[in-house]
Amino acid sequence: MIIAGIYILVLKKKRKKIAVHHLFQKFATDERVQEKLKKIIDTVDEVVDKKLDEWHKEVSQKKSKRDENIGNE
Repeated sequence: MIIAGIYILVLKKKRKKIAVHHLFQKFATDERVQEKLKKIIDTVDEVVDKKLDEWHKEVSQKKSKRDENIGNE
């Protein structure tokens, strides 16, 4: 009975792994999913680039103010 229980648990784990593998394989080959992922990635890239530009501008302004303060001393 114990051996049968262990066998069933192992078999369930293998089935789950196989099911997950097939699911990911379908996602990887589905053009609609790939298209949506590309849109998401492009949007994230745009947001990150915009934020980096804002931070760079902010740091540049702080640096120029600091340089002005040093020059006035």
